[in-house]
Amino acid sequence: MADRDEAILIDIRSSSGREAVVLVGTPVDSFPGTVLCALTVGGDFWCRNRVVAEAELTVDFEVSLPQVVVDKKQVVALNDRFSAWMDDRKGFVVPLSPASRTGQSLTISIGVDPGLICSADKPALIVEYACGASMAARWAFIVDQSCVAAHLEQAREVGAYRL
Repeated sequence: MADRDEAILIDIRSSSGREAVVLVGTPVDSFPGTVLCALTVGGDFWCRNRVVAEAELTVDFEVSLPQVVVDKKQVVALNDRFSAWMDDRKGFVVPLSPASRTGQSLTISIGVDPGLICSADKPALIVEYACGASMAARWAFIVDQSCVAAHLEQAREVGAYRL
C-alpha cells in the first residue's frame, strides 16, 4: 500500500486476473523530473504439486525491484498511449527510464507477441527491465479493454497524469 508521499503510477492486471504489474513511486528531489519506484510483477497459477483437477490457485511468482527510477513525463506518456490504445488498438512501446544517470532500462509495451496467443484486441502487455550488462528480465501477459480501462480510471483518481 502506498503511503502519503507515494503514488500508484501503474497498476494493470491481466485479462485472466492472475498476473499484474504495479509501479509505486515517490518523487526524487535530487533528480528533478524523476520518480523512484518499486516495481512489482506477479502471477498466480494452479498449485504445481497437484493434479489440475485438485489444484488451487496459488502465488506462482513475485518479483520486486525496489529502486527503479522512471521519468515522470514518460509515465504520463504511457498513460496517454494506454488511452489512445482504447480507441485505435495500435501497439506501442514506451521507455520509462530517464535518459541518463540510472544505468537502468524499463520499458512497457502493448502489442501482438508472436510467442503468445494474442491479438490486437487482446494484446500482450510486455514489461522489460535491464540493469547493466548482466541483469535483464521480461514479463508478458494478455490484457484487454477492461484491464486498460481499470488502470486508466485508477491513474486518473490518484493523479498519475499530474506528476
